Amino acid sequence: MKNALFAGNLSGGGLQVATSYINDLLENPENSNLIFTSLIIHNNIFKNLSLDKQKKAKDYFELKIINNKNNLLNIKQQLFLNKFKIVFCIFGPLYSIPFLKKFTLVCGFARPDMIFKEIYQYKGLIENLKILFSKFIFKLNTDFYIVETDLVKERLRNFFNLRNKVIYVVHNSISTQIRDKKINMKLIPLDNKKEINIGFLGKHYKHKRIDILIKSLEHLSKNYNINVQFLVTLKEKEFQNFLKKFKNKFKVKNLGYLKHEEIHKFYESVDICITCSELECFSAFPLESMFFYKPIICSEYSFHSEIYKNFAHYFKGGNYLSLCEKILELKVMDSRKLETKLIAAHDFVISLPSAFERTAQYNRIIGNLSKNR
Repeated sequence: MKNALFAGNLSGGGLQVATSYINDLLENPENSNLIFTSLIIHNNIFKNLSLDKQKKAKDYFELKIINNKNNLLNIKQQLFLNKFKIVFCIFGPLYSIPFLKKFTLVCGFARPDMIFKEIYQYKGLIENLKILFSKFIFKLNTDFYIVETDLVKERLRNFFNLRNKVIYVVHNSISTQIRDKKINMKLIPLDNKKEINIGFLGKHYKHKRIDILIKSLEHLSKNYNINVQFLVTLKEKEFQNFLKKFKNKFKVKNLGYLKHEEIHKFYESVDICITCSELECFSAFPLESMFFYKPIICSEYSFHSEIYKNFAHYFKGGNYLSLCEKILELKVMDSRKLETKLIAAHDFVISLPSAFERTAQYNRIIGNLSKNR
């Protein structure tokens, strides 16, 4: 049996999921080798593995590391020429010429731009043509889909008209590296703080609506005389470009690009976490915030509320004044009430399926399909 795991086309949250999954696979490479014979992964994933696991990846699997677009193209050609039985692409689409595909393709789906168009639409012909092309490739090439929530499953089936396709739901999670951390809650009442640290963890893509967050912080600084500091985790070039986007009406602190095992530094520095995103299938950021006993404010959309329930605080999406109201509510909230909510949110995250359970589900799906092919 020759099966391949493909994770050479990822960035952001997808990269974290792939790194977490591959880390779990390499805990027991003898067993994992019974599921996959080949690992085709991006160099950023390989660099995030420990030296011991890098060695295991080389020793137990046929390993291909993707460094650039040319390298990706060459490896894709090999992927289609090799006689693989199943290829699991953690998040697709896997761009290819359909008639060359001889294997069964299991593809993870995390493209909210294709299924939540009533909330956020890209402006511009080229961007929308790219989305249409990706949707075409997804439908044409994918034999089995894996999604992260029941809402995405329902949307995907309806928007792609997938009446006869099998769509598996594998719920996402915070990574094992984070979940295994022993932390203590240190609650400092926000109304006693001279400066409030507000943060967002992630890439500043258009749909993340960082502009809404900036407007709300400017409004709080100007009209309520509240000292705020905005925490970001950007590479230096990205940070300099970010600074050009707004007038310096409040402090901004860049913690720099953080590896996955370093992101606890962000949560140790922040008082309130905020996501204004208008497009998501799943984001670990709110769950990580809850795990670290930090209040999280989310834009009020179904893709957020379905996952984070009433353990997050919600504002009207796209409305910076509504966001200001939520920040002010948290600032004056009774410390005992806030502590109770933070503990409940932390316990909620702990009750969710772990990354190991996600790995077991992935492996079970691939294993069962291998037997039936």
